[in-house]
Amino acid sequence: MDLFNGNDETLYEYYAFANEYLKEPSRELFTKIPLDQVKRIITGEVGITFIGKLLERKTDVDFVLAGLENQIDFLDRLLSKYPLPKSPEEIIISAEGNALSDQWGAKEEYDLVFLFRKLSYSDYGSQFIKKSFQVLRPKGMVIILEPSTDSLVPSPSFLPELEIMDLLIGGVKAPSLYSTDKIVNLLREVGFIKTEVVSTQKGSFLFVVGWKN
Repeated sequence: MDLFNGNDETLYEYYAFANEYLKEPSRELFTKIPLDQVKRIITGEVGITFIGKLLERKTDVDFVLAGLENQIDFLDRLLSKYPLPKSPEEIIISAEGNALSDQWGAKEEYDLVFLFRKLSYSDYGSQFIKKSFQVLRPKGMVIILEPSTDSLVPSPSFLPELEIMDLLIGGVKAPSLYSTDKIVNLLREVGFIKTEVVSTQKGSFLFVVGWKN
C-alpha cells in the first residue's frame, strides 16, 4: 500500500490514530453482540485495540495478527503503544495483502474476523469478505467497520477528510463511500445470510456483522 507517497511515519500515525479511536466503539460493540462462541480471531494492524477490548470481556480468546511485509515494524510499535495482556498466537506477514491467495495462519479456522477499511480498495476489497467466509468456523462472524454514508450523518464534517483518505489509500481505484445496506448486500452475496448493523457512539460508528451458518 502506497499511502502518503510512501511516507512510512505518516502511515504509522494513521494506524495509531485508528487504533485510538477504535477503543470506545469496540468496547460498546462487545456489549451488544454474543461472544460465547468466540475463541480465536484474526485482524490486522488496525485492530489491536479491538482485540484489547475483547480480551477485557473474554480472557480466553486467542488471536492472530496480520501485517504487510514492508510494515512489520508497525506491529511492534503498535503493540508497544497499545500493550495487550497476552501475546498473539501467530503474526502473519504478507508481501502484498491479497486475501484470496494469502494463507491466513497455519490453521485457517477462526470464530471472528475483523476487517477495517478493506472495502476502500474497490478492485479487491470484497475478496476479504470472501476469504473471511472461507476461514470462519460454523457460527463464526465477520465484523466490518467502514466510514459508511449513514454513519456520517451525526458527523458530516468528516466527509471531506474521509474522501481524501480513500483517495490516498485506494488511488483511482478508491470507491465511493458505501452505505451499511451496501455492505450487508456484499456479505449476503458471499453467503452470510444472517447480518446485523450494530450502532455505537450514538450512530457515529456502525459495525456490520455477518454470521456464517
